[in-house]
Amino acid sequence: SFNAVRLSRSRRTQHSLRTVSYLSSLYSVAHMRSFCALCGTPIDHGSSELWMREFRAVYTEDDHWDEVRLSGIGISQQFEQIIPTDAGIRYDDKGLNPDDTVDIELSRSSFREMFKPDPVFDPHPFWGFGFHATCWQLLTTLFRPSLRELFHACLSVRISLSLLDWGHEYGGAAQYDWPGSISMLVSRFREADVSSGLRFDPMDIPVIRHLINTRVGSDNDDVGQLGIPTNSPVGCDPFRSLPNETLQSILIELPSQDVCALRLSSPAVANAGLPEAFWASRFAEGHENYYIFEARDAKPKSWRALYLGIKAAMQTRPNLVNRRRIWGLASLLENVLGKVSLDSCAGHPLQCFFDKTGDKDHLPWLTAYRCLHGPEEIFSEGCRALRYRMVSFHPPSGIAGLFVSFVRLQNGAFVSGIRFQQENGQERRLGYINSHYETAIPIPSSLSHVPGLGVLGFHLALDKTGIKGIAALFGSGTLSQWVGEHEDVPKWRLADDRGYSISSIKGEFDAFKLVSLSICTSSSTQFQTAEGYPFRNMCLWSPDVPAKHLLFDGTGNDYPTTWYTSLPFSTFLFGGPAGEDLSKLVEIVVWIFDVGSITGFEFVYSTGESRSFGQLGPYPDDRPRSSIPSEDIRATLSIDGPSGERIESVEVQELDHHIFGLKIRTTRGREGLFPPPPFLDESLYWDPVTPSGNVVVGFYSIHKRIFNTFGLISIDSGNHEGAQAVENTDQE
Repeated sequence: SFNAVRLSRSRRTQHSLRTVSYLSSLYSVAHMRSFCALCGTPIDHGSSELWMREFRAVYTEDDHWDEVRLSGIGISQQFEQIIPTDAGIRYDDKGLNPDDTVDIELSRSSFREMFKPDPVFDPHPFWGFGFHATCWQLLTTLFRPSLRELFHACLSVRISLSLLDWGHEYGGAAQYDWPGSISMLVSRFREADVSSGLRFDPMDIPVIRHLINTRVGSDNDDVGQLGIPTNSPVGCDPFRSLPNETLQSILIELPSQDVCALRLSSPAVANAGLPEAFWASRFAEGHENYYIFEARDAKPKSWRALYLGIKAAMQTRPNLVNRRRIWGLASLLENVLGKVSLDSCAGHPLQCFFDKTGDKDHLPWLTAYRCLHGPEEIFSEGCRALRYRMVSFHPPSGIAGLFVSFVRLQNGAFVSGIRFQQENGQERRLGYINSHYETAIPIPSSLSHVPGLGVLGFHLALDKTGIKGIAALFGSGTLSQWVGEHEDVPKWRLADDRGYSISSIKGEFDAFKLVSLSICTSSSTQFQTAEGYPFRNMCLWSPDVPAKHLLFDGTGNDYPTTWYTSLPFSTFLFGGPAGEDLSKLVEIVVWIFDVGSITGFEFVYSTGESRSFGQLGPYPDDRPRSSIPSEDIRATLSIDGPSGERIESVEVQELDHHIFGLKIRTTRGREGLFPPPPFLDESLYWDPVTPSGNVVVGFYSIHKRIFNTFGLISIDSGNHEGAQAVENTDQE
């Protein structure tokens, strides 16, 4: 009834060593360098390129978050920085007084020293975010950012190995890597080749000045330069009746790729000439050469010659390639900063580390969050709250309308605010309300008979960086339709569960979006501790919030811990929500990686169907290993579900958030050991897990590549009402 098959055997610890070495090298690079917040390449004292050593900083002093300044042009040197405080001064200006310079810490990720200053090291009162001087010049040529909004936007994105993570890879200067399943944005500057242009000054491009004053070729071959035919027969072309001037006006408004497509499909358009106005339009906003800003004021001798010259120069001028890359990044930043509206964060302000205005927060809250980092923590993943806002519903009144605002960022759309219309005519706004990107949550007609606000809580779909979707839990016991993204996103059930209506709601926000939501009910003071609070309301769940009738017993019931703030509990009901599939279960397969890491389960049924939980083998050869020798194992336990055999209990060996041993016992006295002897050390401590219900129907775990916690899901088989309630909208 119990079998184990060794899948592989090799000495492959070099993969593990390689990963450790890789991570060490990444961190050493990060500590040696700061990176430009716009272009993503180093502000590097060791660079032979002067432009990479010269920089400006958008900075402040200590906790003066709203007193943001722009430094002069400074220089990075091996043992010091020379940074003028006056934005109009350079480090090499004659007569610069040392008292007019400042040392600025760039890309600070944690503010721990503000809580507990280190007496050994001198504090850095000035800190901020660095931009190459030439990158700043390019940025301000495109648009003039608000320093305060730019500063708070930088505060809102994680810093991965000294790189600000805007949700892109800096046009090839960086790359997302996952060594050991840890998402990192890693610089690719060292290995970049010359053609990438990363090392070349994007402002020093003599060829542009030369081309502006050049006139080449004849105007008769311009069409061929776009790769399109000329002098085609007109035939029955629908454009043939339009005069050339009209056709040319149409082409001026189109992107170049659409011009090519139209000329290929229309002989009449193909035969129309392309005037200077067309070539000039290629340098206007929205077209491919907008980054050649010098041309707009210089009045080139030939726009066509300039266009063709720039096209040819892109093959041989890496500084031109870098100009185009950084201009594109500046356009992305302009778009991002257009989503920042610091002064319109609606709601009553509450004090927090980054916002000292408002009242102190004294209410007891039930809170939903994911990967939310405090100011004293290193902000290398997840999200960070910069301001708290609260709305209260006094006097209580029913809800007539509920609207959710969204903001679209580089990595998708996120909830930015919530608007409540009450039956008494009052309106409550929380966060960043965007009337142009707002979705209504339908209100059930039965809600008019429910006292108070009529909203008991919310289900939230939580990404690591914010809230992707939301559904309202109404007093009638129904869950609304979801608005926003929620499929395949971990979820949190934010509710009191005793029928009390919400009296206050608090939102925590960064510069763009909602990152945490809290509710307070008239009796929530009784829930200041987790004791007695429903387990399903305390955790992040995947794929969905479990039904109310399900019972949970396991090794990870202290959730959430700091180790698991970003990871959900994954659930798997191999027996079905009411145990309806247990009579078909005939085999349990356990997959074990590298001798001691349980990664997945496979459940086989008498119908021939199989279902899986976690990661099944075979495993990739390059996956890091630590055991010598290393073996992968596929172990099985037979179970006679058709005749009534069931899982009775389990015992777990856990160390450092790693399940490395598991015993499964059945009601027939059968026992499976995973991994099987001789790999299992039975002398180590076993943590018994006994179900609260009388029928085990599933497993749950915090799971990455391996199982980090483990538990049983059970039901009380006599609770038919609870089992049937799984069909309800709220999965009660």
